[in-house]
Amino acid sequence: MSTCLARSPIVAVTGVLALLWLAASCLAASPIKGGRYAGQTSKGDFVAFNVDDRGRAFVSSPRLVFQGSEIDAPCSTSPWDLGGARRPDVSGKQTTLSNGTPVRVRADGTFALSAAASDGGARASLNLTGRFLGGGKQATASFQVSRSRCTKRGTLTARFTGQRHLTKGACPPSATKSIIDDGVRRVYEETYVYDQIVRDSDGGFGPGGAIYGCEGQSGEHWFLSGDDIPQALVSYYGCGEEFAASRSPVTWRRSLWVSCARTPASSPP
Repeated sequence: MSTCLARSPIVAVTGVLALLWLAASCLAASPIKGGRYAGQTSKGDFVAFNVDDRGRAFVSSPRLVFQGSEIDAPCSTSPWDLGGARRPDVSGKQTTLSNGTPVRVRADGTFALSAAASDGGARASLNLTGRFLGGGKQATASFQVSRSRCTKRGTLTARFTGQRHLTKGACPPSATKSIIDDGVRRVYEETYVYDQIVRDSDGGFGPGGAIYGCEGQSGEHWFLSGDDIPQALVSYYGCGEEFAASRSPVTWRRSLWVSCARTPASSPP
């Protein structure tokens, strides 16, 4: 009898943990396709990422998105790239860490990344697991980072900023401003919603712009340039990307383009 009583609390605790895990899984939701999310970690560091327009991975490719996906985690000397790309970080001063593997999003709205990369000659690793909640408008996760003798754990919360990048759709989308139109391909500008930490800084910034190219027959879209009209990115990060004031020249070369002047020379992810 005493043995049964001793084991009962363990069984009960195991059952409660299983129910909590099941409840957490049930609360998970699909992310907003093409959506950008931004927030902070429990260490007070910056985190932001873009979900691809299938809702199955994080992306950083400058061909697809204005700003990349990254987490400024402790221990590492450079931010981790969550979109699987080695590229200039948000300040334009460092190269993000990545082994080429992006965060993968499962069909149930949970996501994960386990990666290792060289960081200044030392091996660094990142393990991250999380899920989307609140109809896909919020993401929470826990992570562990290691480098040399440093190992840290933390959590993060990120929210949908209101910005989306889609690679397919009407050319141009409604409520956008056409800049050039050759009857087949177009260059257009749409409002760019800054991450919360940027737009809330310095008394509050209004939105900027994002320049895209699109092809009418296929409906494909490509990101071209940012247009940091209110200089919010320059103010917050010390770097920004500004479309030429004359909005020209824009020269089509097959599916590629020459489009913008950068202010200053470095650009955000």
